[in-house]
Amino acid sequence: TGVQTCALPISSTDFGQSWTQDPNTLIGGTDIFAGAQYTSTIATNSADGTKVLMGAGSDGNTLIYLCTDYGTGNTWTDISAKVLTPADLADHEWNGGKYLYPFCAMNSDGQKMACGIGGYDPSGGKKSDLYMSADGGTTWEKKTPDGTRRAWFGVSMSADGAVVVAVAE
Repeated sequence: TGVQTCALPISSTDFGQSWTQDPNTLIGGTDIFAGAQYTSTIATNSADGTKVLMGAGSDGNTLIYLCTDYGTGNTWTDISAKVLTPADLADHEWNGGKYLYPFCAMNSDGQKMACGIGGYDPSGGKKSDLYMSADGGTTWEKKTPDGTRRAWFGVSMSADGAVVVAVAE
């Protein structure tokens, strides 16, 4: 049996003096992060903190959710299929499981986003890509440097979105 955990966003609006767990991560009565063993990343726009991009994963699941009204309505939208198309998912499946863990970043107005998909091919290959959006997460495209797939472990973005730094093996 495996360990089942949930990746739940917990936030502070007073620099860590108090914390609140997001009660609105339910879609259709199911917690959107149920079964996610690893929360890879969470990014928020610094302009007003209302946009949150969260990636989580476990064997068999790659979850990427976007909340555009954090702190007021906390409405989460699954954008996993916008970032990773079915062809991308099929291309990233190794040994019958998806060993993918997203690492996300967002600029200050929440319009530019980056998502490096971390993961390993158990046979030793590294087959992961970097995806970016310039329209608030509506559309995404592969922006893998030099077309070389790597295992991504982190990504960060400047306030204006012009500078993106990603960590890869």
